[in-house]
Amino acid sequence: MVRTHTWVWNPNGFMETGNPFEAVDELGDKPLGWVPFFPLGTTHPEFAAAHGLPFAATRGGAETLYPEYMIKIQEMLKEETAKKETATPKTTSTTPNK
Repeated sequence: MVRTHTWVWNPNGFMETGNPFEAVDELGDKPLGWVPFFPLGTTHPEFAAAHGLPFAATRGGAETLYPEYMIKIQEMLKEETAKKETATPKTTSTTPNK
């Protein structure tokens, strides 16, 4: 469903008092009183993976507000790539080249 409104400046227009907002049932398939939640300890690394960031950088916090945190993100990325390189052993060919 698409709802559209055309807004036009009308300084002399009459607006009825009351609630200008429309109530909509957004969770129609859920029972009354249902609240979305995630159990404690649940992590969601999807955003970090989708944007190529370290998961720790997407957790937020006061430190992440400052531009200097970009340097720390770059360091975390270097550490992650180093861990991946050491975790996956490089295969060497045992067949001699002719």
